[in-house]
Amino acid sequence: MRSMSRHGMYVVESLRGLRDKCKVWYVGGLGLDIPAEHREAVAEELGSGFQCIPVFVEASKARDFEDFCHDTLKPIFHFVHPTSQEVCVSFNNALDANAREQSRTEGAKWQLYCAVNLEYVQPIVQNFNDGDCVFAFDLELLMCPTLLGSRARTANICF
Repeated sequence: MRSMSRHGMYVVESLRGLRDKCKVWYVGGLGLDIPAEHREAVAEELGSGFQCIPVFVEASKARDFEDFCHDTLKPIFHFVHPTSQEVCVSFNNALDANAREQSRTEGAKWQLYCAVNLEYVQPIVQNFNDGDCVFAFDLELLMCPTLLGSRARTANICF
């Protein structure tokens, strides 16, 4: 990821204390492009040595995902009000031709964002046991609770 969230690190540190009471697994991206032929060995090493399940996102997809999070979601959730010309146009219902094209592009970015969130959800569902607690944090994973809840109905999901 482009930058590590302070809040995310706080959550990770807080969860360390739970290890004495329950089994804690971490699911996340590595921030590296791991060649396909090495992914199984990397996943095995991280799983057995660190209780981590890596999510391997293609480099081009990861870059577009990070751009969307940084350029679109971060300003929305960090109190940036729509005052610039471009942002105001994107919120305007009466879009001109250029803005409609930009809107289609943003729609594709949103679909990519949801697809990457689904890539994070899939290993959780594969390793899920009834009643497990799942913590998702930070704006990169906003869709995970919805996507996970529809696939693991007995999950206790915290965001």
